[in-house]
Amino acid sequence: RMLSAFAHGVRDKWLYFAGKTPTFEEHCRQFFKEWDQRGSAWLPEMWRDLTYRTVDQSLYGYKLRVWLDAGFHPSQFVIYPGNLYLKHRSDVPNNPVLKALRARVGDEFFRPMKIDSTKKFNEGHNHGEVNHDLKSPQLRDRLNNEIFAPSNQLLVKLLSHGAQQGMTLVGYSGEASDEVAIERWLVNNWDY
Repeated sequence: RMLSAFAHGVRDKWLYFAGKTPTFEEHCRQFFKEWDQRGSAWLPEMWRDLTYRTVDQSLYGYKLRVWLDAGFHPSQFVIYPGNLYLKHRSDVPNNPVLKALRARVGDEFFRPMKIDSTKKFNEGHNHGEVNHDLKSPQLRDRLNNEIFAPSNQLLVKLLSHGAQQGMTLVGYSGEASDEVAIERWLVNNWDY
C-alpha cells in the first residue's frame, strides 16, 4: 500500500512535486529519520505531514480507531477487504460488497454501471514489487515490525470488537470474537 501511494503521489504530483524525487527506498529512509526522532507519538499527527501520507493512509487500524473514538458506533460500518470487491467487480447484482451496502441503505443504491474490463478503469501497478523498490531487508523489516504490524494487529482487534457490536464484515462468516479467523479473512481477501 505504501509503495502504491508513493508511486501515485509522485505521478499525480501531490508528493515531491518540487525538486528531485527520491527513490522509494530513499523515501523510507527519510521516513525513519523522522520516526526515530518523533516515535509513535507522531502517529496521530502524521497525516498533517503530506510527505509521509504514504505511510499514514496505509495504517488502517489507526484510521478506524479515529472514527470509533469520534463516537461512531461499530454498527455504522461496513468493512470489506479490497479484493473482495474487485473479484466481483463486473457482477454488480451479486457483488457481496455492493449487496451489503444495499442492505444498509436500500436496494436502489450502489448499482454502478457494468464494468466489462478491470483494465478500463485500472491500468494496473505503476510501480515494481516492494522487494525490488525497497532492497534493504532491514528497512522492510522495520516497516513491517514497527509500523504496519502494530496497526494491523489493532485493526484485527477493532474488527473483532466491532463485529461483536454489529459491524458488518463483508464475506466473513466466522465468530465475531475469533481474531485469528478475522486476520485470515483479511489476508485471504487483501494482503493488508
